[in-house]
Amino acid sequence: MSLDMPRQLPRFIPTLTEVVDPASLKPHVADVPPDVAAIVAQVMQNLEPMVERHIQDTTQAMQRVLAHQCTELDRQWHEELSRLVQQAVCAELKKQDSDKFQK
Repeated sequence: MSLDMPRQLPRFIPTLTEVVDPASLKPHVADVPPDVAAIVAQVMQNLEPMVERHIQDTTQAMQRVLAHQCTELDRQWHEELSRLVQQAVCAELKKQDSDKFQK
């Protein structure tokens, strides 16, 4: 064989293959049905600290908002009450003044 001549490739290239049964690829654990109650219990246990923290944060935020709103409502109520008392006093003074002039 000479080096300048192209080498003729075989018509079919042999490969190494293995016949695999698809059923053998399943893990054996999958044959056992999952314990749904145990999975749910584990998930709930894992989530509990995060849910508790979220509830605490939300409760604290609501308490701050309510405290602010209560303070603001109390201020508004006192302002309105003061205005009404001033109006009532002025009205009474005007009434007494008008009564004095009529007598």
